[in-house]
Amino acid sequence: MMKFWSCLLCVAALLFVCGCHSGEGNGMVEEESSSIDNSLFALRNFSHSGCKKSISTNRVVAAQNYTPGREEYIEYEGRESNYINISHLNSMFNCGVREIGVEIAVSNDTIHLSEKMTEGSILRCGHCPFDVMVDAGPLADGAYTLIVAKEGQDYGKASIAFSPTAKGKVLLEPLE
Repeated sequence: MMKFWSCLLCVAALLFVCGCHSGEGNGMVEEESSSIDNSLFALRNFSHSGCKKSISTNRVVAAQNYTPGREEYIEYEGRESNYINISHLNSMFNCGVREIGVEIAVSNDTIHLSEKMTEGSILRCGHCPFDVMVDAGPLADGAYTLIVAKEGQDYGKASIAFSPTAKGKVLLEPLE
């Protein structure tokens, strides 16, 4: 008798579970598939160039004495699975830097990219432009503010309009 009730209970549970998932076109299912869970946001790939060419001025002086092609800027491109490739080009670091590390996070409509020296030393040789590239996601379609931090201090910002087919180039604006 106990075996009969156990089997009946298992069959009832299976029918309940199958019945809950059989409704195609259910608004709840569509909403879940189109939303992105920000807690899953993660860095997928990371790389950086070496020092592209040593210069002896810091960012503030370089901005006052504009030299075409020297400004820091962001290039971004949407990827499949709602990932984004972000390239921070001409990111200024001390010329003694050999390795750069990054952390990236998203909160609502803000992406925070933190860059820091992980290997090397601070030398009296000036600053160098490096290129820092990351793939991260997933992101929901929409407008984002990218905040770039260096060595723990917020440094610059840029506006990005993300979709899997998005592609753009924007100057990194200094934070005041």
